[in-house]
Amino acid sequence: MLRVDAARVGGVAFKRPAAEAVGRVAEAREEGVGLDSLFAHGGLFKTPVVGQKYMAAACHAPVTCMQSAGEGGPYGMALLASYMVQGKDGETLEDYLADEIFAGVRSTTLAPDPEDAAGFDRYLASYRSCLAAEKAAVAAF
Repeated sequence: MLRVDAARVGGVAFKRPAAEAVGRVAEAREEGVGLDSLFAHGGLFKTPVVGQKYMAAACHAPVTCMQSAGEGGPYGMALLASYMVQGKDGETLEDYLADEIFAGVRSTTLAPDPEDAAGFDRYLASYRSCLAAEKAAVAAF
């Protein structure tokens, strides 16, 4: 199992919507790659607990949101710029964020509810079962 920051799930934290992150995590899980935890931010997490609960269920991993969780792309870009300008030689982005940006920031972590996770898995299976029909419809037009 890995401890993965959302920034490392295909650049999700700074560029892509949470739905794509969930899809990528689901695919990785099917390939035997699991997550120990996930840090999340962006519009989905503006309202405390709601998005976090569903992301934890979809990813089968605890999701941590910090006080700044509701900030999205521009905030992430500013953090990357700050790291590029102020990061020390050899310092990783993960260390810079942990030590310089988020040290002491309040956060909450929610573990996945097993019932919610099973429900998400059923939804994803149902969604995928319809993809062939969608592909056929597109080909017909």
